[in-house]
Amino acid sequence: MNELSLNKSNFKFEFCNLTDIDIRRELHLFRFSVELEDLSQIIIDMRSILLFNLSKTLADMEGPYFIIELEMKKVLDGGKDLLTKLHYDCKDKQGNLIIYPGKTIYHLRLDGDISCDVVSVEFDLYRKQ
Repeated sequence: MNELSLNKSNFKFEFCNLTDIDIRRELHLFRFSVELEDLSQIIIDMRSILLFNLSKTLADMEGPYFIIELEMKKVLDGGKDLLTKLHYDCKDKQGNLIIYPGKTIYHLRLDGDISCDVVSVEFDLYRKQ
């Protein structure tokens, strides 16, 4: 696999197919395999996951899943607004939402046959050969 030459912090693809989600517990890694409109394949590895939300219907049990929009955004504010919006439940002893000031986090959002939000501290983007 070759690393893609995109602005790695922020990117967006439209009209693609999510062909696989691979959860690798031993590596603390979620791997998303995506086929783009031009039939090229990319891999998005998300590590140090803070939040993972997946919504789908019972009819959508097996992929590939048509994705209208896949978007990655860099979040600079420690994630307070984003994590609140996504109903992040980790709180400190005083009941305040745990956020990560001074830390860059990333938000991967997929909308289509399934909807998915992943917030992580690290990710890599590769083109599959």
